[in-house]
Amino acid sequence: MKNLIEAADLYEKIARMDQSSWEPALKLVMEYLVRTARLLVEDEEFMSAARLQTRLGKVALMLADYKNAADYYNVAAKYALKDKKPDPVAILHASAIYCFIMYLTAEYEKSTEFLKKILGMFDTGKVNSSHIFSILRAFYKPGLDKKIPRINVSDVELVKDGFSDEEIQVIKAAVGARAMLDGATFTFTLQPPKGEPGYVAGEEIVSILEIRMTLDEALSYVSKTVTVKNIIVEKSSDLTIIKNFPAPVEIPTSGCIVLKEEFKSYHAGTNEIGPIQVEMVVGAFSIKKKVAGNKFVVHGRPVNMIITCEKLQEPLVGKPFPLKIEITNDSHGDASSVEVDVEMPGDQLQVVRGTLKKKFLALAGGESGSWEMQVVPAQEGTSAVKITVNYKDANGRQAEPVVHEESIDVKM
Repeated sequence: MKNLIEAADLYEKIARMDQSSWEPALKLVMEYLVRTARLLVEDEEFMSAARLQTRLGKVALMLADYKNAADYYNVAAKYALKDKKPDPVAILHASAIYCFIMYLTAEYEKSTEFLKKILGMFDTGKVNSSHIFSILRAFYKPGLDKKIPRINVSDVELVKDGFSDEEIQVIKAAVGARAMLDGATFTFTLQPPKGEPGYVAGEEIVSILEIRMTLDEALSYVSKTVTVKNIIVEKSSDLTIIKNFPAPVEIPTSGCIVLKEEFKSYHAGTNEIGPIQVEMVVGAFSIKKKVAGNKFVVHGRPVNMIITCEKLQEPLVGKPFPLKIEITNDSHGDASSVEVDVEMPGDQLQVVRGTLKKKFLALAGGESGSWEMQVVPAQEGTSAVKITVNYKDANGRQAEPVVHEESIDVKM
């Protein structure tokens, strides 16, 4: 094991002295450390294995391999807890870096839950006065959904606590990311409707997301820009997205960007779009922000009912003739519970087949419904037929009745 450690030390020195050999030399360092860690675990030297896992995490940070770095720090904390004499400093060291890496990969819940669990598994009395403990307390105790004052991070104090330059960068980056989110504004609104009665079923509605955010200096070592990677919109099945928010898109240096999305709602009533989740990246780091949704009312399209009464044969006294009644929804709105009543003078016109009342469950825009009846005129002259249509409009409200009168001229 000694030879493996010495080889790892040598290649780390080479990496720091010669930038051209940085990556291959550090990969050799990791190879020797992994082999050593396995031997230590086999011998149940958990604290030594924990320190090696922490070192592996540091090397992974040097390679900007944050995913593997998180895994190494996670294992380091667990090995340190498993030792016969757990070292609170080693446990807190590994746990802190793991949690901050998780935060910087937008794994907020995992970050918080891990820290709560770890802090409940050892005596923190020996570390609660350390600088890293005060940073963790200020960062996590209020809750990640609460805004907090900018946390002061002292490089000098962290070095005293045994943190490397790369680890300090991670701590400062997490604090910077938190401050950047706390200082940002995300405004999610709907473009006002074009006119009365408001938003109408089947017509396009525009949602607007305005983001005001400037890159925190602590993150500038990984990137000079913030990019909106993706926007996930929660919506009901009634909504159809016509044009998505553009992504990925870079937030300009001015710190403000306005993004638009177009959608339709096909049914009248109260609806909601959102909440939305905005996923952003700064170099290899991820940031997420959940933004509240918008409720809105959709009005049904206006309905226009047309009544047609057609004599299919010339009316003659004493002879039955067919009379056709047709109800047409000449609009884009939907009508429901359609009821038709036909009134005619019984002493002049007698229905011998068919019905004077008809119901239609619904007549969608452009649809029509009809039926025929056989009528026998009793006398010569002009008789009036009155047709009344009652229905519910596209908003489900009872509409004003539509009435049509038709004159029937009867000959001998």
